[in-house]
Amino acid sequence: MTKKLNPKDIKKILVLSLSNLGDIILTFPVIDILRSHFDHADLAVMVGPKGKPLLIDNPKIEYLYVYNKKMPLKNKWHWLCQIRKERFDLVVDLRHSIFPLLLMPKYRTSLTRHRIDGEHVRDQHLRCLYSVFPADLSKEHFCFSPTPEDLDFVDGELHRQIQSDDPVAVIAPGAADHRKRWTEEGFACVADRLAQDHGLRVVFIGDENDSVIISRIMARMRTAAIDFSGRCTVVQSGVLIQRAKIVIVNDSAPMHLASYLGSPVVALFGPTDPVRYGPWGDWSGFIRHNDDCMACRENMPDAEHSCMEMISAEEVVLMAERLMNPRF
Repeated sequence: MTKKLNPKDIKKILVLSLSNLGDIILTFPVIDILRSHFDHADLAVMVGPKGKPLLIDNPKIEYLYVYNKKMPLKNKWHWLCQIRKERFDLVVDLRHSIFPLLLMPKYRTSLTRHRIDGEHVRDQHLRCLYSVFPADLSKEHFCFSPTPEDLDFVDGELHRQIQSDDPVAVIAPGAADHRKRWTEEGFACVADRLAQDHGLRVVFIGDENDSVIISRIMARMRTAAIDFSGRCTVVQSGVLIQRAKIVIVNDSAPMHLASYLGSPVVALFGPTDPVRYGPWGDWSGFIRHNDDCMACRENMPDAEHSCMEMISAEEVVLMAERLMNPRF
């Protein structure tokens, strides 16, 4: 049985977060709770290499450890020994690893886990924390802390192309797995509708790998759009998302970032489960049509899926309108 902690004992905390960007963002509510309730303690977070840009400049996190699971075993052991010297009072393990045993803190989360049907992954992480420290969600987003340079970059780039008071729609058409991407024709149609019917300036975001996709989408559009893909960091993309009137995304890291920041978001789902991995903000919704998708019906995750093509641009626009205008 996990030992309930005495807050007075906690001077140094380590959170073992995850590796992929979206997975790391799903752990942010846990980190926020710890930062809120233990403002006197040093807070350290461990992430995979992809997560470093998310938190490297965050003033609310005293130490950021980057763990590369591909490094040789000897290097892993040396790395672990160095961290053990820090003598953490509390280790919150969201990776389900043996690290807490090896680090020997005063308090740690349980090594045993069980999945609850229908439970969102974010709530799974929170339940892990609650096993040692039940607490309310933080009202502050400590994990998102853009620098003045980040804000200046976004303001400068946007204001070269739009007026400062122009409403913005952010669209992120990328996803690590091509089977999780909605159609380029669909994104182009929705972008045009948001621009023509609602006067929104459309901004596309994504990494360098998404630039080709975005170029093809913009070539299909009848209205002008702004392409930020490959030009801004994850945190700078978050600034754009935070300022957006609506965000349209696939199942991807930008979806979780929009959920975390409370931006209105429409998420388009295919083979993955939106109950476990879907958007989780108050102003969010998802669309999924997998009843007639053989790969989904037969549980063939490695097969090609047809479910994304079944989503229509009209229903995406309708959901976006409801989220932008709750009484619409």
